Amino acid sequence: MLVGFLERRKINLIVILAWSFAVSLVLIKTYNIFYAESFLSQRQIAYLSYKGPTFTELDLLILAATSLVVTIMLTDIRSIIYGFFTTILGAFTISSIYVFAYIWFVLDFVGSHGAIPWGWEDAAFLAIVNVFRFIFPMGILFCLMGITLGIFIKGIL
Repeated sequence: MLVGFLERRKINLIVILAWSFAVSLVLIKTYNIFYAESFLSQRQIAYLSYKGPTFTELDLLILAATSLVVTIMLTDIRSIIYGFFTTILGAFTISSIYVFAYIWFVLDFVGSHGAIPWGWEDAAFLAIVNVFRFIFPMGILFCLMGITLGIFIKGIL
């Protein structure tokens, strides 16, 4: 009985970590495509209030499909709910670290803010704001839609 519980727990943990990495890869891809196609990287602009990365329809479909598959793979409703919050927090953290590194090194904030004490805080703040504005609400909404559909499918099976 204890061995079965630990096996299910290990499977849930692996599935939730994979889900978190999948969501963060979609976020990072969206950010990279946005900066590759815009003038912002040439001018070394890290944030504009009126223009930012947005999901395409394919990205939203990937988020919903990933959430659906993960919901079917998880063992109980508690792991689905806690896994969702863990996934969003993990994907937000991983993506924010990547965007910070992009702003700091690729957009060369290290040259302009590196000599300022605590200058890295500007890049960290811009990274958090950039990731938050395109994960919330559409990314979270489509993950929840995939979870809801997965719960219905799991109930039918």
